[in-house]
Amino acid sequence: MSPSTDRIILPDLAAICPFPWRVNPHYERAREESSAWVESYMVRAKSRKVAFLKACVSELLASLTYSYANFEQLRLSCDFLNLLFDYDEFSDELDGDSASTSGTIFLKTINGEKTQGSVLSDIVEDFMIRFAEMSPNAKCLERFKVALIDYINAVSEEADLRKNERVLDTESYIPLRRENSGVRACFGFFELIHGTELPDEVFEDPIFQRMYWYGVDLVCFANDLFSYKMERAKGLDGNNYVTVVMREKGLGLQEAADFVASQFKQRLEQFVEDRKNIRSFGEDVDRDVQKYLFSISQWCIGSIVWSFKTPRYFGADYEEVKRTLVVKLIDVDSDTDSDSESESGDFKHYASHSISDSWIFKVLSWSMRLLK
Repeated sequence: MSPSTDRIILPDLAAICPFPWRVNPHYERAREESSAWVESYMVRAKSRKVAFLKACVSELLASLTYSYANFEQLRLSCDFLNLLFDYDEFSDELDGDSASTSGTIFLKTINGEKTQGSVLSDIVEDFMIRFAEMSPNAKCLERFKVALIDYINAVSEEADLRKNERVLDTESYIPLRRENSGVRACFGFFELIHGTELPDEVFEDPIFQRMYWYGVDLVCFANDLFSYKMERAKGLDGNNYVTVVMREKGLGLQEAADFVASQFKQRLEQFVEDRKNIRSFGEDVDRDVQKYLFSISQWCIGSIVWSFKTPRYFGADYEEVKRTLVVKLIDVDSDTDSDSESESGDFKHYASHSISDSWIFKVLSWSMRLLK
């Protein structure tokens, strides 16, 4: 009997991660205030996506991955993930040129050049001002901006690949995935929250670099496994490691998923080993390095736990998937309208209240001078 192509049995990544996790105690208040902040800019569209995006509870992701943050820091990270989620979700519908146009507005705003009349520019400016005010030092802000700029450029590159129906090989895919995931920008919060400034010597150390990049990979590989169903149903699975492996190695679907899981495990084991053996940079710096590495571990386990607590990747069956680890797939040529309706129908009971217009949709509909 040939292997099934209509389902994937997921690895139990949470079970093999030796990292503790918890929900930030400030979650409820931060969620309410961040949601209100997004809506105050009329950022979300009155469309089927609304209930789906609300059901994804990006604020919960922030509360799991920055479980150690104080309220103000958590609120800022919730705002950022709300911004990032909307940008990521709606950018999937843009071609390379449109993504580049919207990205230009985003980048200009990051660098202090406001675009008048742009909702996106308004909200990015608001966020960046607060991030700068809370940054403990100039280096923290600089590193965050570099990671964010790399993310925006990578999203445009991904859109161009999608337009041309290109699937990269592993050698090309992993560097792009590290950037278009936005994970590096999320790591940019670590120094802000801890109030630290790691010297360049640390970031240039080969062992630390490997731990940093493997930390990014752990989040990306897990996400590619979990998001495959959703992306395949939307015809967006070209930017997924499972697809890359199937094409490059000639593997079946389950074999490819198992391979990605094996790569996750290898990187996890190396990360844990390197954490024990990283060299000393001096007592004070060593303490800050361990805080940074702890934060990477929290992003790894927190993002995994969150993936099974919302319908973002597994639909209304997410609790059943958590129990069985079996994901039933939907073909791209199936009734996608029905599937989209499930986002608003099956998921709308998770939304706490109505939402206003999306900044991406507003920007694109008002004029292509606006972003994404």
